[in-house]
Amino acid sequence: MTIVVGRRRSLARESAHAPVASSRPPLVPHDAARGVPRRARGARMTLVRDAVHSYLVTRGCAPHVVRGGLVGLLERWRDVVEGIEQGRDGTLDEWRDDMDLRDLLAGALAAADLRERQAAALRLDDADERFRLVTLACPCVRGADVATAEGWRAAWQWWYFRRPTLPGPALRAELGAAGLL
Repeated sequence: MTIVVGRRRSLARESAHAPVASSRPPLVPHDAARGVPRRARGARMTLVRDAVHSYLVTRGCAPHVVRGGLVGLLERWRDVVEGIEQGRDGTLDEWRDDMDLRDLLAGALAAADLRERQAAALRLDDADERFRLVTLACPCVRGADVATAEGWRAAWQWWYFRRPTLPGPALRAELGAAGLL
């Protein structure tokens, strides 16, 4: 079924995540005035509605993330892992954004049909294994309060409980200041 999504009012949802200044486009746009994620809005576009699309829209993802769907999330996660393997430096906020990407991927995968999950499984398993090889366990990168409020557990949302084995100087400084080294 094809639907046309037009302009609509911004529907903000509460979030424990603060807005982040980054050179990369955000996964979930933030309402700068209020500091909370906002629902995707903008120019008219035609989208094919499926369970993954619905999940990403419900999470308030940016239009480019919704358009990319499960395949786009997988490609982006693979790129994140490659960057870590190559020693990319960044900020703690960028690291948190990357872990939010992995969380979106987990939710999109759960929403996907069996065929999509099976097609994604090998690629995701490979990227996750490579990620685990270049990271170490640590306290939740978003903080214990957020982990408790969100119900995150290291056994289930493990990506939020890992940090790079060899972080670059900028990230190392921020990880140290946050008590994550």
